[in-house]
Amino acid sequence: SRLDYLKWLGIGAIWLCPVYDSPNTDMGYDIRDYEKIMTEFGTMEDFDELLSKVHEKGMKIILDAVFNHTGNDSKYFNEYDSFDTLGAYQSIYSTYAPFYKKHYHNGNLYYDYWWGMPNLPVCNGYSTEWKNYILGENGVIDKWFNLGIDGLRLDVADELSDQFIEGIRTAVKRNKEDGFILGEVWKNPMRMNRGYIESGYGMDSVMNYQLVDALIRYFK
Repeated sequence: SRLDYLKWLGIGAIWLCPVYDSPNTDMGYDIRDYEKIMTEFGTMEDFDELLSKVHEKGMKIILDAVFNHTGNDSKYFNEYDSFDTLGAYQSIYSTYAPFYKKHYHNGNLYYDYWWGMPNLPVCNGYSTEWKNYILGENGVIDKWFNLGIDGLRLDVADELSDQFIEGIRTAVKRNKEDGFILGEVWKNPMRMNRGYIESGYGMDSVMNYQLVDALIRYFK
């Protein structure tokens, strides 16, 4: 209902914060299921309609891509037995156990959590199983581009490996030649000595927090 207004403002692309199924409607970064839309936001039919209307007006839709971690209350980790699937938290023999980073301490196996937050187990970007699920043919990226999205904004991109980011690029470009890949990078990316900048096979651009910070400081 606000697309005409956004178009009038001169907006060419709309970045949606996570729309995937999540128990946390205020955040959405604790993904519960990458293949479903959060019910509070609507249905897949609603999303199809949004994409159609946005494209009619010559604008684009970019989805937030949260591939560094999932939620603990997800079909993959399933800490609270919310799903019928056997989650990684429940068994090291779960189909989803290879999705996550682990470490040993005093002979015991533990999962890693993003910045120690117990609701955000960290995914293993080097895991073949995880890469196939996200990057592979008919994987998560293919699914959303088949619906008609135009790009991805990579959450905490500087914590993803260069290899994984290059895999994201391959998946995006096979779906949409001009599919846009934008990364959340808080540090100065030109001083990070990262392949995703230098190789030309990573992201198309990064969020310019450096400029925003400078402008805020100047005007204050």
